[in-house]
Amino acid sequence: MPGTPYEAKFRLGNGQVRPVHVRERLQVDPLLAYVVRSGLERFIRSGDPEPLPRHLPRDWRKTVEARGPSGFAEVERAVKGVALLWKAMRDPKDPFPLSHDGYVRIWREEGAGGDPPAGVILVDEAQDLDPNFLTVLSGWRGKAQQVFVGDPRQQIYGWRGAVNAMGEIDLPESPLTWSFRFGEPLASFVQAITARQTQGLVPLVGRAGWATEVHVNLFPTPPFTILTRSNLGLVTALLEGAQLFSLQKEEAHVVGGVEELVWLLTDLQAIKEGGERPRPHPELLGISKWEEVESLAEYSIVLNRLLRLAKEYDLEALAHKIAQLHGPEEGAKLVLSTAHKAKGREWDRVLLWEDFYWVAAYRWFFPNTAPPPSEPSPEFLEEENIFYVAMTRARLGLHISLPEALAEEEAKRILDRLSPGLPSGEDRGEDERGETLPAPFTGPTPVSPKEATFPLPSLYDRLLSEALNGGRDPLLHLLRDDLARLSGLSPTPLPPEVAQALWERARPEEALGAIREGLGAMWREDPYELLRAINALALLGGRNPRKLAKILGDRFPGGEEAEDLLFVARARKRELMGRSLAEFWRGLGASVRHPLLKAYARARF
Repeated sequence: MPGTPYEAKFRLGNGQVRPVHVRERLQVDPLLAYVVRSGLERFIRSGDPEPLPRHLPRDWRKTVEARGPSGFAEVERAVKGVALLWKAMRDPKDPFPLSHDGYVRIWREEGAGGDPPAGVILVDEAQDLDPNFLTVLSGWRGKAQQVFVGDPRQQIYGWRGAVNAMGEIDLPESPLTWSFRFGEPLASFVQAITARQTQGLVPLVGRAGWATEVHVNLFPTPPFTILTRSNLGLVTALLEGAQLFSLQKEEAHVVGGVEELVWLLTDLQAIKEGGERPRPHPELLGISKWEEVESLAEYSIVLNRLLRLAKEYDLEALAHKIAQLHGPEEGAKLVLSTAHKAKGREWDRVLLWEDFYWVAAYRWFFPNTAPPPSEPSPEFLEEENIFYVAMTRARLGLHISLPEALAEEEAKRILDRLSPGLPSGEDRGEDERGETLPAPFTGPTPVSPKEATFPLPSLYDRLLSEALNGGRDPLLHLLRDDLARLSGLSPTPLPPEVAQALWERARPEEALGAIREGLGAMWREDPYELLRAINALALLGGRNPRKLAKILGDRFPGGEEAEDLLFVARARKRELMGRSLAEFWRGLGASVRHPLLKAYARARF
């Protein structure tokens, strides 16, 4: 609204309402300021004539209402606060800030300028339309031709109040099913997955002039793009990618930038330490105690995920690492984006990270294991759509990283089950040695020239001695597999049901004991005990340095040594679950600093 009194209101908050603005106007505590701000945003984007309790955060409302009359009074107070702020936002003379969504609603309430601006109105992305725009378009019906373009299976912004306009109107439909972004077999793969989703098959046809490959648990070689379900997953993917591919300064790119995230992380660390805050973040103004941050995190998704990072990292150091890695998209070895920010984009090779909604995805891949929900929630349906959007961003190759909980044998057969015409595992370059667990120990195996790096004969002797002395520790099976791989051999796999049973019988207490011994051995340079430590960590799936430090006490190495050990153990875990990790091991061999860990990683390629 340039040239109007609203322009100054908009510039005051740069198009945003911050919690500090709510606190100053209503004189409420930080938590209620966040709640009312959230309610204001939700109300503005709705078609409701006045604020209602359902505009407030659901979890907060349920928690407060459980208190009885006093809780209902608190909810009513918050709703009244939303109404007061909306009145202030609408008043051009009131200094309360005007948001982007706010001026759209004011424009709609004031008649949207009267008649339509043109004889034909084209509405793109109609599956995620702001209710305010839908109301305006309804008022223009009969005054201009309206063409709605969208894909209901790409509706992914319902969480912020967007609606599928095509489901609200009765107009002739013309489906478009051809995609020139990708070819077969990706189109067949997408059809197979969507056919097993609650909303049914999407009849995509790949019309690109190339065959778009699909790979499960096979990571591409940089450059490629990683898509994640959440911002937390994006940070994890960035850190692991940087470690595994030895990324240097500005060799990664995060779509949308990292400035806001770096600012938040730095300020959160300052609050946690109770020190000076040289540049407070607008979302954290008025907050001075870490306890206040923890309370807010119960109802703020962003803060909740950042606090999960705070349990594992020094946030300021993490911010510095992220800022150092981020650079221009052109020439980046790794491009990272959330699925939401990837909307409308495409890349040659795309890897889907592990943090997608795998409770649903497990059924998409293995329909006999979990029945579909009888009444799927809007959130569940949106998860299906998010995965569909993510799958269709790739041009040349789609790579899917399944979570470690999925059985390896099932994961290896996904492509054969869903798309029989796809290349075999060997043609796809998958590691045929990637088995869930190795066969029981059957005696020494011939060694390769790699014994110059690892004393393989003596290691086999120690393993044999332990097995003959009645050892039944699941670690023995992992060690036998590990030594075979270090020798360049392929161990004979157990039947899948036996391997899975063995995996489920793993004893965490014994594994922790092996870790304690192994960590002590790192300083004694004992390769066998180091192998026990790596495989014990892999068995536990441990990846939280602070948690392990608390369990293991002074035996846990600090700093770079701990980071190296955890990355190697995580790679080993993935290897045991059947992943092809040649490039990962290559990256670890170049980046880890402990000499034995470096030798261990290099022996894998």
